[in-house]
Amino acid sequence: MIFPLWNWGLRPRLLLPMTSGREPQRGFAWAVRKLRTEKGLTQSALARRVGLDPSQVSRLEKGKGNPRWATAKRIAVGLGVTLAELAAVAEDFEERRIR
Repeated sequence: MIFPLWNWGLRPRLLLPMTSGREPQRGFAWAVRKLRTEKGLTQSALARRVGLDPSQVSRLEKGKGNPRWATAKRIAVGLGVTLAELAAVAEDFEERRIR
């Protein structure tokens, strides 16, 4: 029989640390916008590169969408970075925001 940890007075813990926990879309949005502008791309140009509608790129950059894994990976490739690099830029934003 499996007993939840909190029955013994222990709090459940997350396996992976989260920076703010509330709005991870903001970090992703900031990272996409930052990398896109550094590369000199417009939202339309990025959208064409990755096969998305420009309005979808706009929504993601405003933090109003939560992209699927495949979409996030396509955006990273379109920006010429790995998904890990895109996530690192987003994490950097989140950590600065918390301080």
